[in-house]
Amino acid sequence: MPACSCWCRSAWRFTGATNAAPVDRPRAKKKPRRAPQLHSPWFLIGFLAMSLLASGLTAAGWTLPSRATAGASTLTTVLLTVAMAGMGLSVNVRSLRQALRPIAVLLIVSALLSGLTLVTLL
Repeated sequence: MPACSCWCRSAWRFTGATNAAPVDRPRAKKKPRRAPQLHSPWFLIGFLAMSLLASGLTAAGWTLPSRATAGASTLTTVLLTVAMAGMGLSVNVRSLRQALRPIAVLLIVSALLSGLTLVTLL
């Protein structure tokens, strides 16, 4: 038998030169195919629920203070932006722990630029 790698020896052994019968190796089991799963972005369900709630309150004649609606509007804009960016970037929330310093720098720079813009406009 030639001195080769393992697969060569197996091939040499089962070519009939040694009168050995080929061994039936068990085949790997195929995993059954599953239908593709739809992943629903949960923030959309919350968005729809809050929209229906606000519409229902307005239809019932209840009004929220303008300060509360302005704050809710800003909050929804920020949350929607973060959710869309997270989906686009496929962010793993657990990995954000390692990125605290860059996030802090981003927030500080954003606050400074916002303050500079406000001072410039006034």
